[in-house]
This record gives sequence, structure tokens and C-alpha cells, in this order.
Amino acid sequence: MRDSNPLSLTELGRSMNIFVVTKHNIKRIVSLYAKRMQIENRLRDIV
Repeated sequence: MRDSNPLSLTELGRSMNIFVVTKHNIKRIVSLYAKRMQIENRLRDIV
């Protein structure tokens, strides 16, 4: 039991890191998508 404890802690930490990174990536992707939509709207307005 004592051997599995550190493993579960590292797994938990790893999953938390993945979650934080994924959250950050989602924010970046959303902002990039929003910028692209704005650019497309401006191009549409120009045309």
C-alpha cells in the first residue's frame, strides 16, 4: 500500500498539469478562433 501512494500522487499531479495545460490551450484556441472570425467579418464587410 505504501508503494502505491506516491504513484497515485504523481498521477494526480500529472493529470492536474494536463488539465491546466488543456485549459490554457482551450483559451488560446478560442482567442485565435475569435480573431479569425473577426478578420473574416472584416473581409466580408470590405467585399
